[in-house]
Amino acid sequence: MIVTSLLFGTMHLVHLFEQSLFNTINQVIQVSFIGFTLGTLYLVTHSIYFPIVLHATLDLVPFILIDTSGGSSDNWMSTFVYSLIYLLIGLAYYLIYRIDRGMKKI
Repeated sequence: MIVTSLLFGTMHLVHLFEQSLFNTINQVIQVSFIGFTLGTLYLVTHSIYFPIVLHATLDLVPFILIDTSGGSSDNWMSTFVYSLIYLLIGLAYYLIYRIDRGMKKI
């Protein structure tokens, strides 16, 4: 899963022609982390539903948090904040899954 996550991330090196090296490396790191998180979530829950919903949520987050002042939001702090948001959303989906799974056993 580590190898596939890194491969998924390095596929985003194509953006090097559109943006700075820093922003591209930042994106590769984020996408690799996201790929690993989604893969782990699938392995833990044995359901593709949660990674799909999380991926859709992740695609919506940048649109919700758009910097309307015209400044760039591509920095290490935004990477940290996005990663934290992704981690919390993934944890929430996992907890919902565990609660739902526990209720079915009763």
